[in-house]
Amino acid sequence: MKNRLFVIGCSYTSFCWPAYGEYLGTGYKQVYNFGKAGAGNEYIFNTACNVFDRYKPNENDTVIVQWSGVGRKDIIQYDSEIYTTVGNLDWQDLYPKKYVKKYFNIAQSASLLISYVISVDAISKQSKCKFITFNMLDPWFDLFFGEPFNTNVFDEQYRYIADFYPFDRLKETFKKVNALRSLEDFCWEYALDTPLYILADGKLQQDTHPSTHQHYLYAKYINEEHNLGIEELEKQSVKDYVKVYDDFFTDENMFQNPNLGFKKINKELKGYFLTDRTNQFVFNSNQKFIKSKLGYIYYDNEFQLHDRWLGL
Repeated sequence: MKNRLFVIGCSYTSFCWPAYGEYLGTGYKQVYNFGKAGAGNEYIFNTACNVFDRYKPNENDTVIVQWSGVGRKDIIQYDSEIYTTVGNLDWQDLYPKKYVKKYFNIAQSASLLISYVISVDAISKQSKCKFITFNMLDPWFDLFFGEPFNTNVFDEQYRYIADFYPFDRLKETFKKVNALRSLEDFCWEYALDTPLYILADGKLQQDTHPSTHQHYLYAKYINEEHNLGIEELEKQSVKDYVKVYDDFFTDENMFQNPNLGFKKINKELKGYFLTDRTNQFVFNSNQKFIKSKLGYIYYDNEFQLHDRWLGL
């Protein structure tokens, strides 16, 4: 069994149901998940640098960096020590649309991603760890800018984007670092038969994130592509673990009547979930339950301001 697995990304790395990292973790003693919902590439880059500096991964460790959409802006507000990650700038209310249209440059953000990718790849080579990277969605695909849906806030900038957005350089950069197929592209091939549901602000909502079963399949894909040799992925106990969450989040009744969901969690699925009636998602997988079910120690983390940046 390998030593440590570090995974860094947005909600495609850490969500309310288990993601690829939890399943790959079956081949490791410890898993450190630095995924953060809504994260953009500044959060991901600084977190990756901090992981290499603080934890010093070596040849017995694996670091996975999942890059997010370029139409995002991460910020540590003056009264905080953690990033505020609002996700796609078209679907948030922290930055006014006038500010986004006037001051946010999507071409600059894409160029920064190129620098981030090159830098993290170079750092990983110095550490001699197994390094794996991929996108949520490749940021050169059409005009999605790395998001799994259209971003309309930049519609007025199409002429500028046509002249300055680095479509080709993005593609070349990710090819040079041997990036895997994007998770979203992978999911298009393994499409869902039934919708997924969550409670967002207490209301039933269909969700478009990769399902836990798609994450499981992607974990197997990563395992094969990088010859990780994680045989535990084929254990029946792991497949049963996938099925628990797959069945729950595709059962519309659990979300139409949350009390029914709470009842099932507290009786039939005791330990699998953390339930928080004040949380946006209400039903979240219980990561503390992982050790007893999947056999490794799991740490849920996020970058904080008091952590060192690049050893400074």
